[in-house]
Amino acid sequence: MKSPDPQHDNAPTAILADGRVASIRDTFAKSGVYDSRTLQPLWQVNWYAHDWDLLWSDDLQHVARIDRTGYLRNSALHFYDNGKLIRSYACSDLLTGLSGRAFLPYSTGDWHDRWYEDFNLEAGRFAVSLTTARRRINLFGWRFDLGLQESYSFDIETGAIYERSSSGGWVIWAYGAGALLLLLTSALLPRLLWRHVRRRFAARQRGFEVVAQ
Repeated sequence: MKSPDPQHDNAPTAILADGRVASIRDTFAKSGVYDSRTLQPLWQVNWYAHDWDLLWSDDLQHVARIDRTGYLRNSALHFYDNGKLIRSYACSDLLTGLSGRAFLPYSTGDWHDRWYEDFNLEAGRFAVSLTTARRRINLFGWRFDLGLQESYSFDIETGAIYERSSSGGWVIWAYGAGALLLLLTSALLPRLLWRHVRRRFAARQRGFEVVAQ
């Protein structure tokens, strides 16, 4: 990867097949994959990504790139075959519910809404695993875990989803049931207390009448 910002690159180097140390910025025209002997490009791309935003197959033919800052652009995950985009997903494709900004954690690293949690290459399989951010909400200084989170497995060669699941969807319903119970209790409790007080008052009045007689 060759950053468009020279200062951001921090002058990285690569050790070539013959042992020479080459400056990436001076040696290679674009980001991509090159033959280490001839330095001829096998494929090239016009975009840049950090290494922690990329996963690749052993032969470097297949690459998955996550767009960690792409929530506002509705851009999530991209798959490439020899540098050519073959499949992409938007955040709206992967976040199945509670997808508003209020439900996502905010990261000060690059100042972005963090829509995903884990992004890994599954050991022993040509598969990319991705989990979305666990939804939460901040209210009056309190953080409430809403539980909802999706998990995906993608074929790194095609970008197709072959496993998907979600968890924690019951949590928001539990909060709703709790809130409804609290509402009903707050509405009925004063009425029940008032009924109890009236009964006690009426019983005491009857006691006074019996004594007076």
